[in-house]
Amino acid sequence: MTALFIIGLLLSVASTVMQVTSQKKVSKSNAAIMRQEAEAKRAKARYDADLLKRKRHNIASTRQAVASASGLSGSLSFENIFEGAAEDTAADVAAILQGAESSALLSESEASLYRLQGKQATQSGYLKGGSTLLSGLSRLNTGGGTKSFQGDYYTGYPQ
Repeated sequence: MTALFIIGLLLSVASTVMQVTSQKKVSKSNAAIMRQEAEAKRAKARYDADLLKRKRHNIASTRQAVASASGLSGSLSFENIFEGAAEDTAADVAAILQGAESSALLSESEASLYRLQGKQATQSGYLKGGSTLLSGLSRLNTGGGTKSFQGDYYTGYPQ
């Protein structure tokens, strides 16, 4: 009976350790995914900002060609007509990058949370496994884990 008790105790501890390992792997994987998502958001924002700059530059070039061909001069020079366009482009680019950075920081926060959950699961799992082991050894030492009750359930007296 003692051997079965010890085997059961060891299986219980091993099961706890396996659960801890599994939880830690899942948390680590989720954290990595969130870090990759944050970097992808930043990369997409850089791409979108560059694309916007190129489009606006092409539009400005076309407008400049049209203005030059139509003979605009003096107070209606190209610089006066399109001065605000460059400022608008810069503001739009900054908004794209800032929005993506906010979203990326949120993803990184979630990654940190997953890492923390993994650490907490590891700590609590090892504490649970250690507690199970100590409790089982204590029961074994006092004989509580090896003997079955032989008395009457209601009175407590032997049968």
